[in-house]
Amino acid sequence: MSLLRKILGGKSAAEERAAADALFEAGDFGLAKLAYERTQRAARKQRGRDRSGSDSGDALSDAALERRIEQCCDALAEGRIAEAERLLAEGNERLAFDELSSALETARSQAVIDRAREIAAGYERQDARQQAQLPELSLEERFELIAGNFEDAQDAEYRALGPELVEALVALHEGEAERALPVLEQLYEGAQARRFLHYEVGRARLLTGDREGGQKALESFLESLADDEHGEACLGAHMELAALLREAGDFEGAVARLQQALEAMPEDPRPYLAMGRFFRGEGLPTEALEVLASAEAVLQQSHYLITLERGLAHADLEQDRKAAELLESVVEELSARGQLDLPPEGTRRLAELHEKAGNRARAADLYRILASGSHVEGHFDYHHQAARLMAGLGNDDEARRMLQRALELAPDDEALRGRLQDELAQLS
Repeated sequence: MSLLRKILGGKSAAEERAAADALFEAGDFGLAKLAYERTQRAARKQRGRDRSGSDSGDALSDAALERRIEQCCDALAEGRIAEAERLLAEGNERLAFDELSSALETARSQAVIDRAREIAAGYERQDARQQAQLPELSLEERFELIAGNFEDAQDAEYRALGPELVEALVALHEGEAERALPVLEQLYEGAQARRFLHYEVGRARLLTGDREGGQKALESFLESLADDEHGEACLGAHMELAALLREAGDFEGAVARLQQALEAMPEDPRPYLAMGRFFRGEGLPTEALEVLASAEAVLQQSHYLITLERGLAHADLEQDRKAAELLESVVEELSARGQLDLPPEGTRRLAELHEKAGNRARAADLYRILASGSHVEGHFDYHHQAARLMAGLGNDDEARRMLQRALELAPDDEALRGRLQDELAQLS
């Protein structure tokens, strides 16, 4: 070793290159990358001392060393990708995506970057499909979900009618009124106790187009109720009858019918909520707010469902700041309880208000939350909206992820799917 090297310390560029090549051949790409970077620095110093300024295609040229560094980075990324595939096969998605993120940060060549993205995209597509599928439940499990709102007398009456009633009610609640109605009518004719059965028969008749028969059954149900039997079914019957009146053009009659529900259930906030929604649906948000104020007076406190309706009414009045404040408080309250399956209408309206106010990041967050919720009918749109906002914020990776999921859930519309592919190509 020369006196100068003893004073300056370190290896020559050629020695650093030899050490780097040995590490590369041994497959130790992390240390090899560091060694090639040291070789670059040593070679640049050496060229500076020689004042040659040469950077020819020899083994110590910047170009040659940079190619080796890129090969090391790609090899490291390939290792991350292989580990991600192993973790995905084991069902450990969170760690797998950490590995893929590291691979994308490390990779230098487009081919390796595209491979990491495609693996991530494949999983995102599969996950989007799975999230948009409702869990398969047994007939009894589906009935128990419906029965959660039954009153004691209603539950006892229905269970006494046996499995035929269970199957018919499940069909009715799942939108198959044509299949449910004949069974319900048969049970209706033969049942000894059939007070609450009036309600189900009335609903099924209305859904199959028998307005007169449906109205008659619902009115019979309401007449059969005792003073202390004013629960969910009572409110539902009043609302169905109010809807019939409104469809017939009798607005005052519909309001009077809802008023009857209020009088039958004076200490229950649900009729107030129903009337508030009715007024809001009729384009009368000021009247809705008046009714909702009465609901809070009945409760002697606020409730997130009332706050939600108030927020939507203020939004209809274009009182954006107040609406956003109320709707945001609903999200905060539910999140504090650990409930992230947020109400779709209010949360979407809140996202629109935030975007309108320039807070696109918060709007995107809300769409992403909705995209993982139980309102599967909206999953395509929620993913697409989140992608649009994330792209506008410059977060192309997240925008790409959301678009891939949206594409998997998109309707069978060739033009729409083509536009989504174009948007994805622009991000790539």
